[in-house]
Amino acid sequence: MPMDMRIPIGQVQSRQHTENVPVSRRQYVRRRGYPMTRKLTVQELLFYVYFALMLVLKGTGFTDGPVYRAAILASVVLVYLRIAPGGYDRRQYMMVIALTALMCIVYWRTRNESVLFVIPALLCVEGIPMRDLFRFGGIFWGLSFVFQAVTQLLNLRTRDFVIHHKFGLGYAFRWALGYSHPNVLMVAYTALIMYLFWYCRGGRHLRRWILTSFFFALFFFLYSFSITGILYYSSFILILGAAEIHRRSGLGSGAVLRAAAELLLPLCVLFSLVVPVVTYPGKIYQVLNKLMTTRPLLTHYFLTHYGLNLFGLRTDGIGRNLTLDCSYANLLIYSGSVLFAVLIGAYCVTIVRTCRMMPSYERSLRLAILLSTAVGMTSEPFGFNTAYKNTALFLVGEMLYEVTRGRGEHAVQAEGAVHQEAGISVARSASENITPRKKSSGSISWLSRQHNVPDLPAAAEKAAGRSARLFKRAGRLGLALGAVGAAVGILLAASLMRLPSHWYAFRSSIDIEGEEGPLFLTAQQAQSLRENTDVRVMEYKDEETPMQELISPGGTFADIMKANEVSGQDKTVNGQESGTAAEEDNARLKEKSAEEEASAGVLQAPNLNRIECLRILCSAGLAGALAGSAITVLVGKLRKLQ
Repeated sequence: MPMDMRIPIGQVQSRQHTENVPVSRRQYVRRRGYPMTRKLTVQELLFYVYFALMLVLKGTGFTDGPVYRAAILASVVLVYLRIAPGGYDRRQYMMVIALTALMCIVYWRTRNESVLFVIPALLCVEGIPMRDLFRFGGIFWGLSFVFQAVTQLLNLRTRDFVIHHKFGLGYAFRWALGYSHPNVLMVAYTALIMYLFWYCRGGRHLRRWILTSFFFALFFFLYSFSITGILYYSSFILILGAAEIHRRSGLGSGAVLRAAAELLLPLCVLFSLVVPVVTYPGKIYQVLNKLMTTRPLLTHYFLTHYGLNLFGLRTDGIGRNLTLDCSYANLLIYSGSVLFAVLIGAYCVTIVRTCRMMPSYERSLRLAILLSTAVGMTSEPFGFNTAYKNTALFLVGEMLYEVTRGRGEHAVQAEGAVHQEAGISVARSASENITPRKKSSGSISWLSRQHNVPDLPAAAEKAAGRSARLFKRAGRLGLALGAVGAAVGILLAASLMRLPSHWYAFRSSIDIEGEEGPLFLTAQQAQSLRENTDVRVMEYKDEETPMQELISPGGTFADIMKANEVSGQDKTVNGQESGTAAEEDNARLKEKSAEEEASAGVLQAPNLNRIECLRILCSAGLAGALAGSAITVLVGKLRKLQ
């Protein structure tokens, strides 16, 4: 295009070429097809480097080792490099110093690494719009999560699992897909959904987002069998949907709902900490302890045996099997009552301030994150530990900086910008006669310089939008290719599938009642078992580590289904002829042989391979459907190029 025919930045010709319509630079760049960029200061860049480091570190499942510890040290350094140069209000610096001192005291007394994750997460968010933070987090957490799931499903890495009795099906694998526990897998998925929903625009688009996320939630639940995880995800979706329905229906101020939202966190704290102590050992306690799989028992044990400390309890003398799954109990016991009061109080204030925002999709999303996390923390420890999966901490940190910000002209302008983004009408004006507070020393000049960097969230949104439009244009062809791909994947998996009938795993990975019958295998025995195609040794350490053998009908898909049908027919025959003496003798012999096998370290798991068949077929169908959708998008792009 000749130089004189180019459209200047900020203007674009109309279709009739009769007038110039001003547009933003980002819109111009988007229309021209140039790489999307945005201007960030060095301090903002330090935050995004820190955030990406932590998302990749915890998103890929690191829990220990030299890389893990080096990343923790680097993350703390990056956060305080961002804070130290200046540019904050004096009250904000006082808040930063107080939280930093509390972090140092708790870590010095307890060596609890959780505070090195929680406090920097609160302090790093000043000047960062929540929309940009969550959209950026969706990219790196999403890539890390997909990497974990795909490499585990393809058996490219050692698979993490436990074997539990679930839903009356007998022993079944619960896969963690790269994370430390199956429950952590569902918590990580819910955190990903919280990040990604900031890309949604609300309205009619929200229904599609919810249905898509629910489909994948069922898929990961099939692998994890995590009840607490699916409840955490469901609470987020239900609260978000209810808030949006209430906002769009115009049912009034919703004072009752607002009061319920503001009281939810205190009720969760009371339920988690007070109820186990007050109701012990009554019937209410026993019912709750059974429903929540001994979580109230552990909370009661820690509170009554170790008591409360101002700055936390050191965990050196506590048994490895005694883990506090409740986030509130975990924070109170391990980090101390002082930090507990600070964080829970700040969380409550954040909920109250969010409830008083003007209704908008972002307000609904913030409330869903805060309230669902408050509910999820009653049964999972991710809230204030090293998991880095509590996305509500960023909202709490934003609130801390807003509350401690000065009331001068610069503060009113900053607060107005933040509230305008969140949908709050600010009555104060910068022109009001307000005596400004003195700021601390200004920031270093080179740290406040702006640099052009790629706008990753905008680029990701643009790429996803283009793919969705191409798939939508394909119409029935896209749906047909997806269905064909799913069918082909399921048929291939069913024809190529072959599962062993004998499984060997660590006894510690299996939920077994009693202590009888462990196996101890030598290295030669383990190697000979691995060479047998009908046996799979899932994990092996040494001769002193107790193992456990599980037996389930194996072979091809047809063999497994046929074995289950035969077993069902046998049960029917035994039920019809149970009155005969011969059948009773056979039943006694079977029970005796089962007891002998159990005492020899063998467990019967009749549905274990059947469940694995279902998982493999679902994975193959999903892979085929995604492949068909990708072909649809590729064909659409080729047609567009032509």
